Amino acid sequence: MSKPNREPDLISQVRRLIAEKLLLEVSSPTEDLLSSGTIDSLSLIQLLVNLEEHFGVRIPLDELEIEDLRSIQSIARLIENYRLASASSAGAG
Repeated sequence: MSKPNREPDLISQVRRLIAEKLLLEVSSPTEDLLSSGTIDSLSLIQLLVNLEEHFGVRIPLDELEIEDLRSIQSIARLIENYRLASASSAGAG
């Protein structure tokens, strides 16, 4: 079991954030938020701001791939990656 146990919790946090901040209910962590029309370009910007504030991460737009924002599951993975990168760079300094 190499996956951290925190991922399901992170998924539920992202889902809750989308529900509270964007007033959107997402049926599944793997639902494609973009092709389903659940999130439009304006909502996407709001979501990014809310993710950065809530999780205390900085997500540089020039490093962002659209696939990273396609589902709650991919957003949770993105947040986890930035948390790990932030933690490792903090430990290195």
